Amino acid sequence: MRAPGVGRDNTQAVDAAVASEPHCTWPEIELKCEPTFDPVGLAFDKALKRKPTRSGLENALLGNRLAPSLLSAAKVPERLAMTAAIATDPTSDATLGALEPARREKLAKYVDLLLESAQLFNLTAIVDPNEAWNRHVVESLRLLPLLGPGSRLIDVGSGGGLPGLVLAIARPDLAVTLLEVTQKKARFLEQTGSALGLTNLQVVAERAEIAAARGSAHRESYDIVTARAVAPLPVLAELTAPFAKVGGLILAIKGEKAAAELLAAANALWTQHVSHESTVRHPTATILLLRKRAETPSKYPRRAGEPKRNPL
Repeated sequence: MRAPGVGRDNTQAVDAAVASEPHCTWPEIELKCEPTFDPVGLAFDKALKRKPTRSGLENALLGNRLAPSLLSAAKVPERLAMTAAIATDPTSDATLGALEPARREKLAKYVDLLLESAQLFNLTAIVDPNEAWNRHVVESLRLLPLLGPGSRLIDVGSGGGLPGLVLAIARPDLAVTLLEVTQKKARFLEQTGSALGLTNLQVVAERAEIAAARGSAHRESYDIVTARAVAPLPVLAELTAPFAKVGGLILAIKGEKAAAELLAAANALWTQHVSHESTVRHPTATILLLRKRAETPSKYPRRAGEPKRNPL
């Protein structure tokens, strides 16, 4: 399935542009000429002479079409080895230790793809594999004990796939939808899911206000809604609650100001028929467990941008 906004015409244009450029080869050790393509698929730059920095994973993700990682070639194998070592060490985190080796390997590949593509897609400011593993993967895996028996999950404002893509790897029985409005990030998510062979993953490139509108297939159809670093809770409540089934769970990953946000969101939660069930604190994050008690009033969510401009 193509990423949103990338149609057949775009692909043909890309192929034509490649054919018109000077011939470029991709040998094992060195390349002399390389076409570079911007992430959105708009145009090629002129061929550049440079050393290769791609790994096999990046080639699988980007199909030899996008510009290579901005990280130096020397750091790529070092990072790959470090990520793999972290992933295969079951003592790095109790939750990780319970995962099958094949899933840990996929998590390692995901972290590598995330770091390699970070500067192209503005996905994360973290460049150290160990820090990325702890702040992104481990933090996301800590949601696993909280998910319960639900079978459908939507990650609102997924960005680089956190926590939704990590949960899709860890729980192949869980149907996961990643909601991301930015087209280039949505494209990264689709291509990463494909490169990792995730059949339980769907990417939707749309605003939350539109995806959860009345008549949408996504409205009140998910057992679990997750959101990490998306918006303050008074705004987030309106962006997430309409996706949850009655009785469904909303997991909001917050920082050190979680308690203050919870107080500020009292009216928003009441309006959305959501109650605060409990709070789980971890060294790097605070998780707010919210429960949807009744159907979302038909007038919510309001039109695109209104929840942010005028929080409830």
